[in-house]
Amino acid sequence: MYLVYIALSFVLAIVLKYGGQIDVPFAFMSCDGDDICLGNQNVYRISFAIACWFIIVGAFSPCFPDFHYGWWATKFAIYIALLVISFMIPNSFFDVYVEIARVVSFIFLVLQVLILIDLAYDLHEYMLSKQVEGQQGDYNPCTCECICSEGGCKCSYLVLCFGLFAVGITGIAIMFQYLGECDLNLFFIAFTLILAVIGTIISITEKVGKGLLTPMVVFCYCVYLCWQAIYSSPDTGCNPNAKETDDLGLIIIGLAIAVVSLTYTSWSAARSGINLFRTDSPDAEPTPAPQSEPEGKKGESPGSPSSAEQEKVPRGGHWFFHFVMAMGGIYMSMLLTNWGSNTYTGNKTDVSATSMWIKITSQWLTFVLYLWTLTAPLLCPDRDFSDNHNSFGR
Repeated sequence: MYLVYIALSFVLAIVLKYGGQIDVPFAFMSCDGDDICLGNQNVYRISFAIACWFIIVGAFSPCFPDFHYGWWATKFAIYIALLVISFMIPNSFFDVYVEIARVVSFIFLVLQVLILIDLAYDLHEYMLSKQVEGQQGDYNPCTCECICSEGGCKCSYLVLCFGLFAVGITGIAIMFQYLGECDLNLFFIAFTLILAVIGTIISITEKVGKGLLTPMVVFCYCVYLCWQAIYSSPDTGCNPNAKETDDLGLIIIGLAIAVVSLTYTSWSAARSGINLFRTDSPDAEPTPAPQSEPEGKKGESPGSPSSAEQEKVPRGGHWFFHFVMAMGGIYMSMLLTNWGSNTYTGNKTDVSATSMWIKITSQWLTFVLYLWTLTAPLLCPDRDFSDNHNSFGR
């Protein structure tokens, strides 16, 4: 249901932005017939409403877990009320909101980077642990040796590494071939390749010993960010995507991809991000559920998890989930307005110099954070950098 709310908010924002620049009758806006201003102001209000909704739900959820799993009629009424209220707020408020949204959205992108790096390490450690179990004969070969008859986990690890390398290097080659006529593009592409080489060399050195998988995951993600940055450039000489188009089919496809991407990104960040800040042991037993009422009895919403299942949620997991989803709602406002740009870009949703530089900067930040994870144990030998929360299990 939370996925539905953020997806519908995104769709509503798109309709109000591109649906003939709809002017909401009761809205307190002063755009003087400026379609760009009107479209952006509509997006800011939808974004503000969904972000506030998640914050309100998140504030009640830790104290009242049932409010997280149920009470959907009440939450829908709150959502509608927030939408109405947001359109009664004057533009001056959203001038400040845009500045805050830029900062929050950048933090949201950083959180995505942290989660990606954490997942890469989790997968690396999980596959290595399976190799150890295989050597000790403590596992079923069918669960691991699915690619090679002998040394299945090592073979799987290498196949995955070289598969990621092939994807990344193919992306680099395609960008060089079709987007390399612009000097700025050449710099972005070449620098991406240099960062990948540096990260891989450091990772496989004997002192670091983090293997090939993590740098290959980061390499592919950096190639993706490089491509996104190039396709956000407003320079038509560097970015063919910046050319205006009236092809309704292409516009709909692009917006549909944006809806799915943002919805999934917000969901995965909210679900996975909690492990970045957990300090409890993954092996700790969950708090026993109250036994006063049998499962499914009055007080539990139809289709909601049982009391025992709710108790398994990490303490603080609810509010963190809603906090990240609120950040996703705020990021929506930047994604649909070219990071608060009032420059006309046709029907493109993410083409501006600001968007381009934010994306390429997030790529550089990705590498800096990854480099820190590689070198921190060497630079701070007295600290414990072990991670007890593996997303793939043990």
